[in-house]
Amino acid sequence: MFGLGREQLTHNGRVFPAAVVLSHAEQLEQLRRYCPEALPVAVVAGDPCYDRLLASLPRRRAYREALGLAPDTHLIVMSSTWGRGSLLGRRPDLAERLLTELPADEYRIAAVVHPNIWYGHGPWQVRAWLADAVRAGLILVPPREGWRAALVASDLVIGDHGSVTVYGAALGRPVLMGAFDEADLDPTCPAAELGRTVPLLLADGGLRDQIDRSISSPSDRHAAIASRALAVPGRSNALLAELMYRLMGLDSPGESPPAAPVPEFQPEQPKVTALLTYTSVDAGTGAVELTRFPAALRGNDGTPGVPVHLAVDVAEPDQRMLQSATVLARGADAWSDPELWAEQVLEEHPSARLACASLPDRRFLIRTRDRHSFHVAVVEGEVSCSLLVGSGVYGWRIAGQPLPALDLMIRAGASRLRVLSRSGK
Repeated sequence: MFGLGREQLTHNGRVFPAAVVLSHAEQLEQLRRYCPEALPVAVVAGDPCYDRLLASLPRRRAYREALGLAPDTHLIVMSSTWGRGSLLGRRPDLAERLLTELPADEYRIAAVVHPNIWYGHGPWQVRAWLADAVRAGLILVPPREGWRAALVASDLVIGDHGSVTVYGAALGRPVLMGAFDEADLDPTCPAAELGRTVPLLLADGGLRDQIDRSISSPSDRHAAIASRALAVPGRSNALLAELMYRLMGLDSPGESPPAAPVPEFQPEQPKVTALLTYTSVDAGTGAVELTRFPAALRGNDGTPGVPVHLAVDVAEPDQRMLQSATVLARGADAWSDPELWAEQVLEEHPSARLACASLPDRRFLIRTRDRHSFHVAVVEGEVSCSLLVGSGVYGWRIAGQPLPALDLMIRAGASRLRVLSRSGK
């Protein structure tokens, strides 16, 4: 058992720690099996990290808002410990597969990478390994702070035999095993049982069905197993303080402060500026349904009978994306005249069929390849970006519906935008 063996706790045949702190009484049996001479200095004091996670649960909404998540967006946390048997060791392409198969407006992916990977291989190497996924929208959680906030904000954990998986299960989050290596685990410990119990995320077949089933399945059984590794919830600070004062031979000054919630964090999140967009139109209701994926990772494979186009923000650094775009969009902060910009950008990009520019007051300029130009306004909905509006209007047009008299409901995941034609003045 890693950390509780004789090789870690003794030197020249003698136990050298003044105290061995355990998170649960079950670990006393493991200590008895692997290093019984350390039992006299063993103390069950819970887990201060778990206590902070529990204290952070009421702040779940704040953590999600800091990450830019809509209320109905599913946050999936990928957690990898270190070693060949870890999630990244066995499935280094999993982040890219998730981003390829899960619609960008309905799911977000965050990666929690063990500090031994960050500092064993170096931050540059970690970022290089995951660079394509980050450009496609992966939230790369910093190595020191942020993983606990991400865990509280999550809707699903895809993990391995590392402790973050156990914490996620203990919090009641649904869990899938992306990899599991029992080599360093006592087969009787809760983490090993969790690995035998939690469903494995199968590489063959689609990932979305497996993920959706896991999110909707009860996770009480997994939480009960994980809680066997985490005793006395909420009391760890007090028990550890009592131990420290006893070791120093001092009287305790009184009650210890309760565990504090973890801080919010805002990781580096490059904006996804090229989206492969599938459209479905209901002409009777004026509804345009968009299903979007990061184009950097997903080829134009198409779906029979479902129109698809490439929508690209002009801030996209990859010129190949810009030259291949069907819809081109820009934000409201651009300096040039929107009418002039739309005319010029369509001239410069022969593949483009529609340009969309953000204007003040939730208004947008639309210009088509055949020089038709008009304004629309978002009159309902919280989110309004030129990529979304441009793709919605284009989807309506390629379905054979008339322009510019529009009254559309554009849907993309949790986003709902009602778009009406407006005078350009």
